[in-house]
Amino acid sequence: MKNRIWNVLGAGLLLCGLCGCLSSGYRGESFPATGEVTVLPRAEKPPEGYTLIGRGWVSGEASATTRRELEQRMVKLAEQHGADAMVVMGMVLVPAGREGNDAASDTAEASDDFDQYHTQVAFNQDVGDYSATNSATRFVRKLYADFFRRKASPAKP
Repeated sequence: MKNRIWNVLGAGLLLCGLCGCLSSGYRGESFPATGEVTVLPRAEKPPEGYTLIGRGWVSGEASATTRRELEQRMVKLAEQHGADAMVVMGMVLVPAGREGNDAASDTAEASDDFDQYHTQVAFNQDVGDYSATNSATRFVRKLYADFFRRKASPAKP
């Protein structure tokens, strides 16, 4: 039983690593799932004949995901919530923390030479926080879209 759990977890982690982990969320009304979502161009007004049902977002590691992958996941999210159409409202790139890089070395060892020692001290002060010298900022791409449903046609008398 333990081996089966580890196999499933290992496969999940491998899949996540290969595909890039994407997060998604939705706020609004949900309807029965639809089979096809039309991606409409962004405009000043909501599309004619549609009503807004909510807004979705999808995000992923910037270095591991493309805009196309985010849009494909967004279409699936729209289908799950019963949208007939969606309009991509924008994409942002946001910092998501710092990542250590122990292989990098931003410092040089100073010898007993007076001038080299003071140059090294000045360099370390310019770099700032010593713990951050071997790190880099991680970024996340976040895509936003509005979801729409076709307006119900009025009943004819």
